[in-house]
Amino acid sequence: MRAMIRPIEEDDLQAWVDGRLAPEYREVFLLREIEGLAYKEIAEVAGVPIGTVMSRLSRARAQLRVPIVASEQKETA
Repeated sequence: MRAMIRPIEEDDLQAWVDGRLAPEYREVFLLREIEGLAYKEIAEVAGVPIGTVMSRLSRARAQLRVPIVASEQKETA
């Protein structure tokens, strides 16, 4: 069973996105997670294949997982 995590503060998320993600990862992450665009729409906006969108989104999420988990561990300690 997954542990419940607290909602992420918008300022924290913005700092992590700005500080950790390369521009091409940041673009697809924001278009998907903040704007809610579909993969096909993101591919059109970014001018890349859908597979590239999926790859970049996966890498962006993986890079953001580190500070999110660290933040959670700090909160529960």
